[in-house]
Amino acid sequence: QELVTNFPKSNLVEESYYYLGLSRYKQGNKVEATEALISLLDNPKMKKRKSEICFKLGEIKFEEGEYEQAVTFYKRMLEQYPKDELNPRAQFRIGEAYFQLKDFAQAKESFSKVRKYGKQGELLYQSIYRTGESAYNLKDFKEGLSIFSDLSREKKYAKYLPNIELKIAEGYKLSDSLDLALKKYEEVALAFPKTEQSAEAYYRAGMINLEGKRDLKKGQEFFDKAKTDWPASPFAKSALEKSADISKLSTYQEQVTKEESLKVVAPLFHLAEFYLTRMNVPESALAEYQNIVDKYPESEYAPKSVYAIAWIYENIYQDSAKAREYYHKIIDQ
Repeated sequence: QELVTNFPKSNLVEESYYYLGLSRYKQGNKVEATEALISLLDNPKMKKRKSEICFKLGEIKFEEGEYEQAVTFYKRMLEQYPKDELNPRAQFRIGEAYFQLKDFAQAKESFSKVRKYGKQGELLYQSIYRTGESAYNLKDFKEGLSIFSDLSREKKYAKYLPNIELKIAEGYKLSDSLDLALKKYEEVALAFPKTEQSAEAYYRAGMINLEGKRDLKKGQEFFDKAKTDWPASPFAKSALEKSADISKLSTYQEQVTKEESLKVVAPLFHLAEFYLTRMNVPESALAEYQNIVDKYPESEYAPKSVYAIAWIYENIYQDSAKAREYYHKIIDQ
């Protein structure tokens, strides 16, 4: 700032503005940083650092969540400075911006262009990985699986293998090949024991058994393994909660089988609520709510169950006609 003020005709003024912009950026003053940097882009006296300015403006806009503007700066850099060493990173960030915008087709295309800049080491790996994730988001599970399977065979990416294998298992799950997904998750857990990836693998396997297979016992076994395999993992905490949920569910189920007559309605209703709000199994919740309506129509839980059924059809299955039918039952009865 002193240089700009005291020596306004110096040939270092433009470069001072560049560093002034970076200093403001580091201070968290992104508005003034942006103003300082933009003023240099079209300044003919600024002979160098134009590509760096473009990239930094893209980074600022990206961090602010203004992804479309970020893409504009990254693309301007690629077009005006085609041989700059920052170009691979700019191309990758374009993909990231589109990914955040949930434009997965553009993201996939952008990530795939990173490789045209040659060997980029870890950046190339990340771009291929994100290309596979974009394919999954586009519901092209076959292509996504192919991308991650090819990655898994690359020896230079051996250190990333646990995460790649988890993505292959995810692809199987997304394509409803649950047995293949379970097998792959178990392989990951056994091949990389006592790691964050093994904890995630056990947790994901538990969720498949819980939601896909409806096997509570097997699900709890996997959750218990996730808890102990790598306790510091966030998946260990989630596994602990799920394991507790299964124990609670078993308690409700025991109460339902033991109770008689109208005494069973309350635990039955709690069982349905648990299926819906904790276990994410709406079809099981529907069955229990309907059971209450059919068997105990005079109970105070009957209208609550009808309302819950209507809510499920409206908010989970997006069946407004069916939801309306059940809402009317409450009014009519």
